[in-house]
Amino acid sequence: MKKMLLKSLTLRNFKGIKDFTLETDGEHIQVFGDNATGKTTLFDAFIWLLFDKDSNNKKDFAIKTLDKDNNEINGIDHEVEGVFSIDGKETTLRKVYYEKYTKRRNSGPTKELTGHTTDHYIDAVPAKKKEYDEFIKSIIDENTFKVLTSPAYFNEHLGKNERRDILLEIAGDVADEEVINSKKGLDKLRDVLDGRGIEAHQKMIANKKKDINKKIDEVPLRIDEVDRGKPDISELNEDQIKSNIEQLSRELDAKQEELNRIQSGGEVTEKQKQLAEVQGELQEIKNSHQADQYAKINEKQSVLNGLEKEKNQLEQSINQLNNRIFTDDESIQRLNKEAADLRQQWQEVNAKEYDGIKPTKDDQDCACSACGQELPADQVEAAHEKAMQSYEANLAEFNRRKAQQLEDIKASGTQKTEKINELQQDRTSALQELEQTHSQLESKQSEITELNTDIENLHANVSDISENAQYQAKQKEAKQIEQDIKQLKDSVQESMQKVRTEMDELKSKKAGYEQNQAKFE
Repeated sequence: MKKMLLKSLTLRNFKGIKDFTLETDGEHIQVFGDNATGKTTLFDAFIWLLFDKDSNNKKDFAIKTLDKDNNEINGIDHEVEGVFSIDGKETTLRKVYYEKYTKRRNSGPTKELTGHTTDHYIDAVPAKKKEYDEFIKSIIDENTFKVLTSPAYFNEHLGKNERRDILLEIAGDVADEEVINSKKGLDKLRDVLDGRGIEAHQKMIANKKKDINKKIDEVPLRIDEVDRGKPDISELNEDQIKSNIEQLSRELDAKQEELNRIQSGGEVTEKQKQLAEVQGELQEIKNSHQADQYAKINEKQSVLNGLEKEKNQLEQSINQLNNRIFTDDESIQRLNKEAADLRQQWQEVNAKEYDGIKPTKDDQDCACSACGQELPADQVEAAHEKAMQSYEANLAEFNRRKAQQLEDIKASGTQKTEKINELQQDRTSALQELEQTHSQLESKQSEITELNTDIENLHANVSDISENAQYQAKQKEAKQIEQDIKQLKDSVQESMQKVRTEMDELKSKKAGYEQNQAKFE
């Protein structure tokens, strides 16, 4: 198991949250808020990003954003992105859930919503679901993660055996031999178990009980079968029974042929063929009506879906630009303060003066330190020159260091000024882009409003197929043919019922003879 820290979690159009980023920087945080403000949604997004489930361990839960009437909003992507530190390495995981539209044959340009799909990304690289799941599994096991992060998961979602395994892994298992040795009187268990474990022995006992109960339940049935298996055939004639069965079979075959002749009435078949043709024409009229009525609506709806997607992209761009401007402002403010500090530092360094004392001949000691006699003039001069050389060397070194400090401060200040200018240019560019994007968003919203109005007007003007004169005429024709078929069937129904009744009587007689015949076997 690796060390995994959450640095940030971003939700876009996820369960009603339009765009929100939780910044944690890998630190421990607590989230507080009133009911229905999104606390559980944050946890759902986090668990879904890792394991395709919500915080209640459900795979089938509502991800899509709803409108004010609790209807799903179509045409937008639903996304969760998490930035993690895994063993010190920054890793970005991202999942995008979106609608899948399919163009069906003979449906024109309209595409139908046929389902949803999810795209997976690891560090911005697209990955298959299997690859994504294996990557998560390489970091941490799902059950281990949920046991560590959800207090209720251990009791509510793990089975009895799983909970037992975890507890034994923590506390250590107890061998059967230890249990037997722990209490006097359990020694006989060794012979009973005969080398098996307790669980294996329990399974063996349960299986034996099952077999014994099954055999007990079967005893009355077997007794009854034996009793019924002793037929009385003293008054039966086997040859006569066989002859009667053969005669009844011939009569049944004749009745079946008679029934087939009645059922295959030619007029009914012809009317049914006409009815099928009229029903096909009715469907064609309905399809043509719907194609004419809904073609424009579907076309405009398709355009509207595209505009909604573009609008969402513009809103995301605005959020990104605002973040960029905010970041630039903070950086400019910080750099200006650092530049002011450098100017103050330059002034302080520039004001420093060398505090060494320049030597003079009067300051020079002219007496010998050993005997106290006055030194010759040439020795005094040499000592003075040596003191002057030391003074000038120290002064030069002081000036060199001071000049170097001033130069370093100036270079650092110049670098910060250049960075400030660069950030100001970027901020100005971002403001211009923001203004343009706001303008584009307003234009896009106007287009969406206009399209919604057009679609509402088109829906209001859609006519019902039942009002179509051609459709009404064909419906009337179909009803007439159905009535004709019913009358034809009613006329033969009595004859068919009579034959079926006679066949039932013959079958009953034949079954009786066959039962008596079976007694001889």
